[in-house]
Amino acid sequence: MIRYFAIAAALAFAGQAEAQNQRHKWQRAAVGTQPIELVFATHIDMDCKSKGESRLVISQAPKNGLLTGSQHQGFSEFSGSYAKCEDRKVDGLRVVYAASPGFKGKDRFTFIVVYSDGETRRYDVEMTVY
Repeated sequence: MIRYFAIAAALAFAGQAEAQNQRHKWQRAAVGTQPIELVFATHIDMDCKSKGESRLVISQAPKNGLLTGSQHQGFSEFSGSYAKCEDRKVDGLRVVYAASPGFKGKDRFTFIVVYSDGETRRYDVEMTVY
């Protein structure tokens, strides 16, 4: 019986860790040096107010461009009980990529968004610049 509870607890923890540490693999495109917003990350309460700042951690910087993160007010996509917040500007972290002048081709980089509650989301991006 104890073994069953230990296994159930381990599975629950693994599922929680997976939800808290999501990984995304993206292919995106940009035109010239035109900046492209990749993520607007926000952590809000039920009143659509910020629960704290998210931050950007660059794991692997782009070789042919610049990746930046700045605090910003903007609109985000929410679901469930937070959907009511979609029509309101909220505080968040805006992550933007801009290619180096004259560069055309593929650029790769990895970044992590760390939310105020410790949740992380990792983004592995292959950017094609035209």
